[in-house]
Amino acid sequence: MKKIIKTNFRISSVVFGVIILFLFPGFISVLPAAEKTHVRWIGVDQINKIIEEQKPVIVDLRTPGEYQRGYISGAINVPIEFLRSNRATLDIYKDNPVLLYCRTINKTDLALWFLEGRRFKSIYALKGGYEAYRLHSR
Repeated sequence: MKKIIKTNFRISSVVFGVIILFLFPGFISVLPAAEKTHVRWIGVDQINKIIEEQKPVIVDLRTPGEYQRGYISGAINVPIEFLRSNRATLDIYKDNPVLLYCRTINKTDLALWFLEGRRFKSIYALKGGYEAYRLHSR
């Protein structure tokens, strides 16, 4: 019985929403538009230009041990495991460009998903991660 009531309520809600939009077509234009996160994957050959021109907050997603063995100058260490359980950690940088990297790219993909969900404005992700950067910087 409860399942039928929930289903009927959902259908009623959808029908009501369609009627409102039909009767008041301008209603949708008064709703605030959600800003889309701008995500751009960059190669190691672009990183210096991005850092110089955009001045992003550089976030190293690796473990503290990996970070201490080498990092991109100016990077802050926010391990992905910490970010996973403390998603609001980087919220103070929502309006700033953010450059993410990990050892390769696996953790960067996950962090992108977290930050996109929190509506960060501009995110750069380093293709190949720190390994590619280290090899390129030799």
